[in-house]
Amino acid sequence: VDDAIFAAVAGRVPEMDRALETALEAGAAPVMLCRMLLGHLSRVMDAAEACARGTEPGQAARAVRPPLLFNRIAAFTAALPLWPVLRLRAALTAVVAAELACKQTGARDSLIVRRLFLSLSLQALRSRAAAR
Repeated sequence: VDDAIFAAVAGRVPEMDRALETALEAGAAPVMLCRMLLGHLSRVMDAAEACARGTEPGQAARAVRPPLLFNRIAAFTAALPLWPVLRLRAALTAVVAAELACKQTGARDSLIVRRLFLSLSLQALRSRAAAR
């Protein structure tokens, strides 16, 4: 699940797609995926706000709570420039909306979560391409 989340936030679409499919096939519930993504994006928001106040990205990544695993700090730090605070607010809203949609009777929850992850991954990919 973490692989899908980190790949989505970094804009690595093929990697995200494979990891998300693996998680869903292993039985990960779409609502749980939304919740985990929400938690991750909240940490990205905390770090992005710290960077906006002048903190170095690496230091902001190491300061998030709950703390990141050591081997994830570099990926988290690299993704920070892709997610300005306004875009993060919109992403957090989209995740909450997707979670609510997954809880509706008859909802195709796996399709909703796939669309959410793809949308966020494409946003990050576009942001990375624009920065070049």
